[in-house]
Amino acid sequence: MNRKPVLLTASYSFIMIIFLLISGKALALKRSDIKKNLGQVCLDCHPELKKELKGRGLHKSLKADECVSCHTPHAARYENLLTKTGADLCYGCHESSMSILKDKTVHLPVEYGECLKCHTPHVSSNGNLLRQKGEALCFQCHKGSEFKKDYAHKPVKDGRCGSCHYAHSSSNPFLLKQTSPRLCFSCHGANEGLASKHQGYQVKNVDCLLCHNPHSTTRKDLIHSVLHDPYKNKKCESCHPGSPAYIQAAAGNAKSCYKCHNETKERFDGKKMSHIVKGNDECTFCHNPHGSERKDLVKRGDRPLCTACHQDIRKRLRMAKKGLRRHPEVTEGRCSTCHNAHASDEPNFLHSGSLVLCTKCHARHKVACHPVGEKAMDPRYKTPINCITCHNPMEAEFPQIMRLDGTKELCNQCHKY
Repeated sequence: MNRKPVLLTASYSFIMIIFLLISGKALALKRSDIKKNLGQVCLDCHPELKKELKGRGLHKSLKADECVSCHTPHAARYENLLTKTGADLCYGCHESSMSILKDKTVHLPVEYGECLKCHTPHVSSNGNLLRQKGEALCFQCHKGSEFKKDYAHKPVKDGRCGSCHYAHSSSNPFLLKQTSPRLCFSCHGANEGLASKHQGYQVKNVDCLLCHNPHSTTRKDLIHSVLHDPYKNKKCESCHPGSPAYIQAAAGNAKSCYKCHNETKERFDGKKMSHIVKGNDECTFCHNPHGSERKDLVKRGDRPLCTACHQDIRKRLRMAKKGLRRHPEVTEGRCSTCHNAHASDEPNFLHSGSLVLCTKCHARHKVACHPVGEKAMDPRYKTPINCITCHNPMEAEFPQIMRLDGTKELCNQCHKY
């Protein structure tokens, strides 16, 4: 038997073991050096960060050269070798900040763990690692035009949003530090002189926002830009009959409004679905009885107004998956394009059935589309095929917001091979 190959193999194995032991020792020594100068080791490969990290306002972990407090040096499940993602990463150090999630009102980026919407992870000269200063930060999401009309509240002019609002959370609506009128009186004072400016009525306990816009308007004294006719013509008794004391009470239930808006009553009568619910029929939940920045006297834009009640939709819209396709009206928050705000005979308060509703915008599909209607029945449910048989009207993972992959999977639901 030839033992030479066996001996050579044994010798080779022995040499490799010695080599590995020596390399391991060297590696251990090198690891020790790395630990001492970890920040510098990272910057050797990431020189673009050197200049950035020389600025003021460094993240505390970077001051201590602790890149590994957020990043793993080898492999990770998340982009940029992060140990965790979103707020989960931030709360690893800022655990006490999690308490703000229990407040009544939480800023949406905070609620959904989007800390980097406002903060940078490494360095900022703006304080608190903020991306921008003052109003510029807020205008990343909030339309600046709404705050720059002819007459603006002084804190708004000065870009001091934080004078009235908290940045993360609050026990009050709209992230306010206090509710109206207490918040307003903290600067303007609840003195007797206010009565002379309000036709002799005491307004110490009245919500100032019924008449005034806290940001900016086209009218002096921040009076709302669009006014309800009785308010505009100073005919308060039209809605508030009785003594001056009673005038402070709200009079926005449906019966009161129908005295003038009888055509609106017709929109509710006999409908299968209605936003007027017995025992909770106050129009003022959505409409401001004195004035607004909108012609319909609605208090806020569609999306924030609707999602105040429809929390499931609010959460769904904020927690969108990456790559999700959305209907343009959903992206822009124009709920009323498809949904009737008052009442409807259609599911989900739609203005009309999907074939009529969708083709108002998608006119070419009246003739160029898959067969629809009574002559094209869905074999699964024995119902007529319509637009939403194949398309999700709000959002989907597939092109043309189709419910499934339109190349085969969707078709196979009805046309099985």
